[in-house]
Amino acid sequence: TGTIRSHHYVLSPGAYGDQLLRGTAAHGQIQGMLGVWLTVPNIEPQLMNSVKIARQGHRAEETNVTLATDRSGGPALVCGAGYGWTGLDPYNIDTDELEVLFDALEDTVRQFFPRAHAAAQAARTLDASRQLCVRPWTPSCLGVFEQVPTRKGGLLLVTGGHNTGGFAQSPVVADAVLAAVEGRAHQMHTRYHPLRLERFYS
Repeated sequence: TGTIRSHHYVLSPGAYGDQLLRGTAAHGQIQGMLGVWLTVPNIEPQLMNSVKIARQGHRAEETNVTLATDRSGGPALVCGAGYGWTGLDPYNIDTDELEVLFDALEDTVRQFFPRAHAAAQAARTLDASRQLCVRPWTPSCLGVFEQVPTRKGGLLLVTGGHNTGGFAQSPVVADAVLAAVEGRAHQMHTRYHPLRLERFYS
C-alpha cells in the first residue's frame, strides 16, 4: 500500500491499537473491556422500547436491552452486559470468568423476560446466541481527545476510549475533529484531553 502522507491524521485505535499511540499522552490509557450478550425473542407482552436494567450488587449490574430482529425477521431482544478488563492483550479472556458473565446475564433475562427466556431455551437458540465483544475503555470511563502538531503544520488527532457510549458520542466526536482541523475551540478538546487532571491541578 505504500506510505500515506497527509496534512492531518485521525487515529481512533480501538481497544488494541496502543502501539500506534506511542509518543502521545493517550498512550496506555485506552484498554479493552469485555462485554457479553444474548438474544431472545421479543414475545408477548412485547417490549416496545429499548431499556437499561440496573441490578445493584448483581454480577451483571447493568444490562442494555435493545429491540432488534432475528435472522428470520422476527422481533428480538439483544441483551448485553458485562464488564471484564482485558487490558492490551486480545487473548486475555478467562473462560471461567466469561462463563460467570454469561450466567449473570442469563439470570437477568430469566428474571425480567421469563417467557422469552423459556422460548429461547425451547428453541435451543439461547446458547447459540452467545456473543462477546471487547470495547475500548479508559480508567476514567471518559474518552480521550488529543491534538499533536505535525511537522508540516497539521494535526495528529487521537480520539477513542468511548466505552459503551461510542455510537452515541460519535456525532460530537466528529464535530470536535472538524473544529480542531478548522482551528476552532471545542469543549471536548479540553474535557477529554488525556492529561486533563494534571492540567486542572497545575
